[in-house]
Amino acid sequence: MRLCYVANPRSIHTRRWLEFFASRGHEVHLLNVFPEQHVVENVTVHHVSSLSPGLLNKVKIGQGLLSLAFSVGKAKQLVREIQPDVLAAHYVALYGWLAASTAFHPLALHLWGGDIMREQGAFRFPGNRLTPRALHQADLVTAQSAYMLQLARPYMKPGAEGIVARIGVDLDQFSPDHSDRTWRHRLGLDSQAIILSPRPFRPVYNVETIVAAMPHVLARMPEARLILKDYAFNKPDGAYRSQIQEMMAERNLQDVVQIVEEIPHAEMPSLLRSADVVVSVSLSDGFSVAVLEAMACGVPLVLSRLPHIDELIVDGTNALTVPATDPVMLADAIVRVLNDEVLRTAMISANLDLVRTHASFQTELEKVESLYERIAS
Repeated sequence: MRLCYVANPRSIHTRRWLEFFASRGHEVHLLNVFPEQHVVENVTVHHVSSLSPGLLNKVKIGQGLLSLAFSVGKAKQLVREIQPDVLAAHYVALYGWLAASTAFHPLALHLWGGDIMREQGAFRFPGNRLTPRALHQADLVTAQSAYMLQLARPYMKPGAEGIVARIGVDLDQFSPDHSDRTWRHRLGLDSQAIILSPRPFRPVYNVETIVAAMPHVLARMPEARLILKDYAFNKPDGAYRSQIQEMMAERNLQDVVQIVEEIPHAEMPSLLRSADVVVSVSLSDGFSVAVLEAMACGVPLVLSRLPHIDELIVDGTNALTVPATDPVMLADAIVRVLNDEVLRTAMISANLDLVRTHASFQTELEKVESLYERIAS
């Protein structure tokens, strides 16, 4: 098949998908709206914005929308020239809007989470108009969870196919390895209990509650240490990060909390394996790839209670779940996981089964490949 994507090449998950389909022998094209020139292995990348890269780089707010406004004509032209069997977009906001503006069919939209969840601003202007329009034009919609698909269905046209197909985890790369102590050595931690938050510094990921829980954890486990993982992708929220650092200073946590900056995706398995428990207490979420990767690496979990969680997660079996904004209950759950070896062992076993069944990168993308073939025929 000839596939054309509208997506963000800065994202490792975008690149993993494109490289997978290229490796399967498909001809893969990517329409890139950003000023940077990105290389994706065995993929033809087209720059679609008619604005100069220099001008776009000077725009600090609204770069994506400005680029979109000046990309529609070029995108239509390129799609006509490429004549793909399927036009697909990762993330409806911006990328799905641009793909839908070409009026090309068949159109596949891949939902990630924040692009369909109202509380994350998915339907704020201009999403209140462009997101429903894009979903209505789609011939195929995939989502990270059934909950997300349920949110999208009211906007989808009759007969459009909707299915849960997750971004997926490479189970050869993300797997348990108790001998891997690379990141423990790098962090200067040996026997300490490591609590890892792998989510970016964004208000929606509620990192402040994890920081607020630490004094309660330390009161019972003074040797515990917290590792916060940040991402440069999609411009970090500097004000929120400053807030987190102020909280750390107010609670005298500077010696027990470390921040890990952007690292290559290939190093994430090693970082996850260093942890004794992974914590994600998002206020809103799709189905986090970082959480699935932690499962695959055999790390126990503490998660916030969210609508999509009940699809796969059983409290006490796959994770301990807590109210997102209660630091005391979060601390209780963290300490319980760290101290209960029977619970940890059972949780790890259950989650390895879960991720193999529901989130294998190979299996999920083979599913998507079959869907593409179906809508292209």
